[in-house]
Amino acid sequence: MSGTAVLDAPIQVVHKHPSPLTLAIVSGKGGVGKTMLAVAVAREMSRCTRTLLVDLDFFNRGLTGLLQKGTKVRTICKPDFLALPQTPEEETWDILEVAPKLFHISYPDLTEDDMRKFESTEVGELRRSLQAFILAAAQTCECEFIVMDCHGGPDNSSFAASLFADHTLLISEPDRITFYGTLNFMRQIRRAVDDEQRDVRLVFNKVVPAFSAMFLLSFYKKHLRAEFQDKPLLAIFPLEVYLTKEFEKTPFLTSVYPTSMLARKTQVLLLELLSPKERTLLPAPVRNLPAWTRKYRELSLGKQFFLFDLNLLMLLIVVGFVVYALLGATLESAATSDTLARFPRLKEYAEMLYGYVTSGGKVMAVWFPVSLLIAWSKTLDVKFIYSWRMRRRLAALGLFAASLLLWLPAIFVLAALSKENSSSTVYFILCFLCAVFGVVILEEAVRVYRGFRYDHHPVENVLRLVFLVYISALPLILRHYM
Repeated sequence: MSGTAVLDAPIQVVHKHPSPLTLAIVSGKGGVGKTMLAVAVAREMSRCTRTLLVDLDFFNRGLTGLLQKGTKVRTICKPDFLALPQTPEEETWDILEVAPKLFHISYPDLTEDDMRKFESTEVGELRRSLQAFILAAAQTCECEFIVMDCHGGPDNSSFAASLFADHTLLISEPDRITFYGTLNFMRQIRRAVDDEQRDVRLVFNKVVPAFSAMFLLSFYKKHLRAEFQDKPLLAIFPLEVYLTKEFEKTPFLTSVYPTSMLARKTQVLLLELLSPKERTLLPAPVRNLPAWTRKYRELSLGKQFFLFDLNLLMLLIVVGFVVYALLGATLESAATSDTLARFPRLKEYAEMLYGYVTSGGKVMAVWFPVSLLIAWSKTLDVKFIYSWRMRRRLAALGLFAASLLLWLPAIFVLAALSKENSSSTVYFILCFLCAVFGVVILEEAVRVYRGFRYDHHPVENVLRLVFLVYISALPLILRHYM
């Protein structure tokens, strides 16, 4: 029986494009987060376009293990690059709808005969057979976009998928060991395609905080760009440990963590990868990302702005406290002895530095709580969205109430200080709080606008609007009644 034959009645499909757009996701070695990115790309595309996600790692079947739950919509004959079926159960594979507009081919462990035939099939023949099988499966469920999660490392199925894919993402970590596998994959695929030009793009994944985006862009341009036909580096994904731990429980991370760097950078990746004609497959909020937002997301690695980095602030507080204590002890001893009196300039500098440290301490007394407020507020927002989309309604409402209470002290302080601004210190604190509130209000206003215009989460958008009104209006109301 042909590997491209569909058991169910054929469907007349009208695509926006002549044929489904195909994306192969490969890597030079395993463990670089390739499957997580494949699922993220497929889920983002399925928000607008019917998408087929295929597990081509026939040895490990990690993706198949993750996406076991779903609604069976079709069956399709197993591909002909595998051994002929010995039993009726071996003859067909299932196509599951694992999320709205997202389909996945589910298949059992390959038999020894399957493995022998698969490993003995040369790349050209495997390309033909794999292409026919996947396009038939896409036509069966009317998909216009195909994501192929390939084996971790160079093997014939990865090369075959790259040969017929419209686009290929080569995933790598920025370390010496992974680079060796990445360059080895590029050399082998060049030998496989001969003179045929393929769109292979490099993506850095699991980037640790020690690296900056500018360093990686410069490194790629200097050492790797020539290997990729002078194409720019496509994307840089930071390591988000909490997502790595969550992936096994909740594969569709971009749906429940829409503010994560994984979700935001996946959207920019698709915008940069697809041509203007192909971008019609993208959801509207992705297509309409402002240019400055795209550039910021492209360069950002999720690090907290240094002025609100709690680690840096804690270091400054400790250093400032030590300097303050030493200067205080020095000046106190100078008052009872004539040690510093012999060096008037040194005493003058010590008193001046003591004054600066004292003023810095007052500033830090405001800066650190505000930084805590921003960090905790973002954490509550992430957990609120996750709980709501996981249908944990009571937990989500509790987190929303906690975020309102979290901002209440800052609102009271802002309202109180606005009534009396007699001293320069009070004026500084008032201006600082107004600037923080202004930035937060502007950010929330943009989220509310885009939420109501593009997202299909009305309750989330209403609650976010309530929070926006709360932090905007409550300070004015309290100021009026104080």
